[in-house]
Amino acid sequence: MDKVPLDAFVPPQHWRFLPPLPYSPADHKAGIAIAWTIIVLNSSALPIALFYGLWYGTSLSKRLVLAIVTATAGVASLAQACRRLWKLLRKDGEYRPLGSRRGWLDFYQIQTMISIAVVATILSVSTSLTPPSITLLSIPISTIVLMASFQLIISHLSPRSPVRISSVPAGSPTRPGVYCIMEDVIAVDASGGVAYREALDKRYQASARFRRMLWRLNWWWGCGGMVVGAVLMGVTVGLRGDGDGTWRIGVGWGVPWGMAALGAWATVRWVKKELLRERDEWTGGMEERTG
Repeated sequence: MDKVPLDAFVPPQHWRFLPPLPYSPADHKAGIAIAWTIIVLNSSALPIALFYGLWYGTSLSKRLVLAIVTATAGVASLAQACRRLWKLLRKDGEYRPLGSRRGWLDFYQIQTMISIAVVATILSVSTSLTPPSITLLSIPISTIVLMASFQLIISHLSPRSPVRISSVPAGSPTRPGVYCIMEDVIAVDASGGVAYREALDKRYQASARFRRMLWRLNWWWGCGGMVVGAVLMGVTVGLRGDGDGTWRIGVGWGVPWGMAALGAWATVRWVKKELLRERDEWTGGMEERTG
């Protein structure tokens, strides 16, 4: 089948079969589990354990404790960002967005680098103050949650993309932010490559239920993330009380991942049902068209 322009929505009757996606998370459960375990341990469990262990279990200065936690936080995320960058810059273009030239990055990579810079700035400022700020040290993840959620929500506000977003050229109909995340993460991090980007584009164009599902997921994660991020920011920054305020580290670095796990669990259950409905609708439509 000839390649379909990215901004075209093709009526289902023009497709003989529902375009398949050449990647199933069910076939990569072990790899996904290992990757996310490393990320969560490094971005949540390790900083929390280091902070409380060094804060209460050693005689190190408070500034040195915060410096150690700052230096170890997000190492896995930084390593993964560098790995992604190398894959995107490869000469063969196997992982680059569709229609892009060598040297172009996908949207997820750009947002990852911005997030790393924001987190590094917050952590650096928190340790440079006198005395060091536990409050600032507790808000990096909440800040990233708010940034990411806001970007998901604003994708609903513009009918056409003002700039190129991964494989979607500037001026094309806007696609949900979760589409871009899904495309970029599976194409690069899961090594689906250009083949996956093309397959996802075809599926999005062909299936109305698939498009509706992604737009609803966009609202779910966008609005849910804004609520969670705002509440956490209000709790960690706004609440005052007795003690040294070290509870903020556990809340700020632990709760977001717990909420993300609950959201992911609900998302997986709902998406499975939607994909079954999509298959049944498509099968019924094909029977009507060929009957």
